Amino acid sequence: MNAKALDIALRFTKDNNVKINSAHAIVRSYLTNRDNCAADYLCSESVKKRNEAEYLVNDSLEFCAENNIPFLVLHLGQLESDEIIFAEKKVLESKHIAPLGLMKLRERYGKEHVYRLVETINHWAEIYPNTKIAIENRNRISQVPMLNELQFILQHTKSSHVGHWHDMAHARAFERLTGIKRSLWWSKIGARVWGNHVQDSKFDYSEHLPLSFGDDQIDKNSLGKTQFWVLEVSSEHPESKLKKSISILNDMRYSLC
Repeated sequence: MNAKALDIALRFTKDNNVKINSAHAIVRSYLTNRDNCAADYLCSESVKKRNEAEYLVNDSLEFCAENNIPFLVLHLGQLESDEIIFAEKKVLESKHIAPLGLMKLRERYGKEHVYRLVETINHWAEIYPNTKIAIENRNRISQVPMLNELQFILQHTKSSHVGHWHDMAHARAFERLTGIKRSLWWSKIGARVWGNHVQDSKFDYSEHLPLSFGDDQIDKNSLGKTQFWVLEVSSEHPESKLKKSISILNDMRYSLC
């Protein structure tokens, strides 16, 4: 999508009274075909790359402010540790959970980045008070945040401005890798969960599938009770499958009320 197409899409939502409730960083750079790879560099060892990533998040927050979008869903990046990434690859290949030594190494390596991220996120929340920053859980050990890191970030940021946007497929993949039950994201984070990226997935880590076309359990443990459910399904799937997913999601919402 180029800049002109993005402008047409935004005008359509306004002209037809369609409200956009959430956007995903890095929305403007991604939709206008700019390089959005810097989004994964918020935890880079390179100051230059971190600055680029922070610029793109700022741009996304500005986009949300301009278009009255209340939530920005944010990835916090990946750690640049060859040791952790190599060990993680071995775990994926073995189909076993990560050993305790790897988890402890990962925790030590991420600490400094998490402390810095708290300062950066609080700064964004101060500059853009009308946009809530929703931090998404990821599906790999090398990515930020782990569950305990997200708890720390939320404890040290403003509850009215910073929360969690859950991804059910990521939580499933993370449970497979680490043994950390997906239900803990809900029980530990609680009221700070603002939304959920809903999708089906498979045991082989395939994601963004229409509901009932994977092998996940679509129930209260994966969906949770939250303000928003956003169907996050790949656009390569036909309209019929997307409509079926919406129907299933509507049925689930009523059954969980």
